[in-house]
Amino acid sequence: MKIVDDKLFITSFDSPIPYAYYQIDGIMKSLNSKYVTGKAVFAEAESRGPKSSEEFHYEAAQLATGLNVSHFLSMLEEGLIKVD
Repeated sequence: MKIVDDKLFITSFDSPIPYAYYQIDGIMKSLNSKYVTGKAVFAEAESRGPKSSEEFHYEAAQLATGLNVSHFLSMLEEGLIKVD
C-alpha cells in the first residue's frame, strides 16, 4: 500500500493502482469511532466460507493504547497491518 494525496492506494508490484484506494479521512474516522475508550484490539485471523456465513479463526491479538496516527499510517504503508 502507498499513501499519495490523502489516499491509501492498493499497490501491484509496488505501483499504486489508480482506482483502488481508501480515503485516509475515512480510515481515521472509522478508527476513531472504534477507539473511543483509548484502547483497541487488532486481531490476526484466518477466514473461511462465503460472506453470508463467514467464519474466523483468531490466531493472535494485540491490545493498542495511545493512538499515534502517523505510526498507524506508516504501518499500513509498510504492510505491517492491513485495512479490512
